[in-house]
Amino acid sequence: MELFRIHAYEVVPQRLHDKKIKPRGGAFTADAKFKASLEKYIEQSRLESQPPVSFQATFEPDKEKATNPVRNHVMGYAFGQPATAKSAAIKMAERLGESMDDRSTSSLLILTSYRNKKERRFIAWAFPKDEPYGFGVKGDQANLTVIQNAFSRSSSYRKAALFSGMQQHDHYWNGHVIDRQSTPGFGAAADYWVTGFLTCKYLIDGKAGTQMLAKVIRETHERADSQVDRDLLTSAVISVRGSQRKNWSLKSFANEYLKDTAKSAILANCPKEAVTAQFHLDRDELASKVNLRVFRLEDDVIVMAPFDSMNKSVKLTGTKDRRLTCKGTVVEEKVKARRAR
Repeated sequence: MELFRIHAYEVVPQRLHDKKIKPRGGAFTADAKFKASLEKYIEQSRLESQPPVSFQATFEPDKEKATNPVRNHVMGYAFGQPATAKSAAIKMAERLGESMDDRSTSSLLILTSYRNKKERRFIAWAFPKDEPYGFGVKGDQANLTVIQNAFSRSSSYRKAALFSGMQQHDHYWNGHVIDRQSTPGFGAAADYWVTGFLTCKYLIDGKAGTQMLAKVIRETHERADSQVDRDLLTSAVISVRGSQRKNWSLKSFANEYLKDTAKSAILANCPKEAVTAQFHLDRDELASKVNLRVFRLEDDVIVMAPFDSMNKSVKLTGTKDRRLTCKGTVVEEKVKARRAR
């Protein structure tokens, strides 16, 4: 992607101060050396594999679509005309200062935008004021110089945020962050960078994500008009429980195991903002919430009891020596031929 926009600001902690100090800085024209340093940061930071976050959506009574003010600033910076981008950059710099208290040092906030046809990539960096860049201001123009060999000294303190996509309502909701001072791993508590500045939250943990997946599966199963779709959903649950893959999203689940109307139905039943939210699948939680039971009998007969069939056509009795009974009318029979060995 082409780097086409950079703004930089010196941001002073403001949250506990009555008198606000405006951030100093503005647009910056990057030379080849500076662009190379940013590319190095992106490569070494592995931004796209960092902990995922999502903007917290709010739903206003008079509006049909979800919104988030910081996401609006990010979109304005990435897609807007220069004046719009400048306004968005200043608002983000002010917001960062208002999110920081005196426990934080002054920071250098660097906002960047990249483009490739209709797609944009927004990356925000925050560094301790004096490293790894030297910073100065002339009028409303920023001046940045690269300090050699400073990256390793500041790597534990830098912060970053990445959002990418096109100018569409269902894009730019999810991103990735670096905040090693407060987030040593997925699910750790967020501090001012994630919650205060970005108004994001770390994406759903394994249990919550699995519960969401189970809920959507059940709702889709109940609304399905076709037995083929219901069978496909049941098979998908069995398959995903046996998968060795750890991280899933509703979109990856649908792409992997569903097709046609079943696939479109399950994606339609999920909030758009959560379709690509990744989580660590809790297989036991999925079986519990979906209420899909699979039993192996002593002669290797496999009985699958989907959704709400337990205690209806399928009954389980006993505690130590459990016995299973199944009674009902056969409406379809499938026979799989054995493969020749």
